[in-house]
Amino acid sequence: MPNVVLVDKTASLDNAGAGRGLLRECRCRRPPGPGTEQLVRGRPFADLDLAELAAGFDGKFWPYVRILQAALPTLRKDGSVTFITAASARAAFPGTAGLAAINGALEAMVPPLAAELAPLRVNAVSPGGVDTPWWSRVPEAQRTAFFEGLAATTPVGRVGQAAEIGEAVYALAANGFVSGVVLDVTGGANLPMGR
Repeated sequence: MPNVVLVDKTASLDNAGAGRGLLRECRCRRPPGPGTEQLVRGRPFADLDLAELAAGFDGKFWPYVRILQAALPTLRKDGSVTFITAASARAAFPGTAGLAAINGALEAMVPPLAAELAPLRVNAVSPGGVDTPWWSRVPEAQRTAFFEGLAATTPVGRVGQAAEIGEAVYALAANGFVSGVVLDVTGGANLPMGR
């Protein structure tokens, strides 16, 4: 499910993350569309089901747009909005064109929204492979093999944890001088390492 993190900065945030700013997490309560699992598994572009792609946009892209539009009147002008995208937006993995389109569309909105909505700050966190309950739908042996494969591609040698994504969101929300940024939180998997 997509998360849109909206921060209305009413006071300074402390270093421990227990800030007095109002942090609200808005979740799309509708389960991901039927195409989401198929998009995650990947399939050749020639076989990409456009209805599944549309369902993927309905499950992730459009909720962000709707939630931000609805929240704008309640956000402080100097507040912060952080989208959660995915490293698939800029990865060149065969079979992931649908995921790249959805996450890339969100990332493409960050700079123009940061300019248009200023002084409200708009950023995104783009996670790589992260061990979250979302993956519980994948059989354990398959999930373990997948995570081991991902870990082997990262300089840090492991997949991420949900708390690390939260720390990145907090960093963007807390820093009043960051706007229009898509922050990669991938363990370095996106680095051109000559492999």
